[in-house]
Amino acid sequence: MLALVALALVGCGGGETAPAPPPAPPFVPQDVVIDLGSSGEKLTLQTTEAGGFTRNGEAFSSGTAVEAAGNTYRLTLEGGTWTAAYEAPNPWAVPLGRSGEALLITRREDGLYEGNGNVFDSGGIVTASNGNQYRLTFADDRWTSAYLPPEPVPVGLGRSGEVVLVGRTEGGSYQVDGQAVLSGSIVRSSTGATYRLVMQDGAWTATFEPPPPVVVSLGASGQTVVLQLGEDGNYRRNGQLFASGTTVEVGGETYQLTLQNGQWRELWCVRVSPGREDANELKP
Repeated sequence: MLALVALALVGCGGGETAPAPPPAPPFVPQDVVIDLGSSGEKLTLQTTEAGGFTRNGEAFSSGTAVEAAGNTYRLTLEGGTWTAAYEAPNPWAVPLGRSGEALLITRREDGLYEGNGNVFDSGGIVTASNGNQYRLTFADDRWTSAYLPPEPVPVGLGRSGEVVLVGRTEGGSYQVDGQAVLSGSIVRSSTGATYRLVMQDGAWTATFEPPPPVVVSLGASGQTVVLQLGEDGNYRRNGQLFASGTTVEVGGETYQLTLQNGQWRELWCVRVSPGREDANELKP
């Protein structure tokens, strides 16, 4: 009976152990390739056994910024997917001369620069709201602007055949030969004729402005001759040409009028006819 019990126990396998499970396969990092915006560059990360990521053996976390193709990209992990967004540098605020304005310039992902929605290169021209133009230059990693004067406007001086060049300054004023002019200012031709500059509807014109007439006393006669300088540089009396050396007769006396050195204010001379005891030369 005891022998039968012993055999029964052996048949039930009471003395055997369960086999060990097979060892887990070693962890193999997986590559994660990320496109860096539209630059054409790529970034490769490796997964870790703990569920993180590394780059070139160093831990790499979401929110890290990297440089590629001269740009900065910020990488973000969301919903198990990595994305890389272009991160523009701080914009440049470029003052536009004395206009009181500034232009904000940003660098785009494609390497171009943009301001007020317009794309431009170093050397580009922008216009301020007051009409001033400025040339923008990029050098030493910064933008600067320089006022770009417009071409002076030629204004014809009546029938003289001459012109004056009216230039506009950055402050919005106007100049002729470096001298400030306003609408209503007087300029002269080479003959000494005067012209009044007028700005109207954005255009300059010049109209001949007759100077005050010259009043010449005729000796002791108490009589005078009135001469008017014309646009052509000649003097006239009663609308008729009157040249230096011309004589006039008043009360039986003949007077010769002479203009010297082109200056009419004080250099007109009067001589009475020869033979008189009071013959003299007077300068008004």
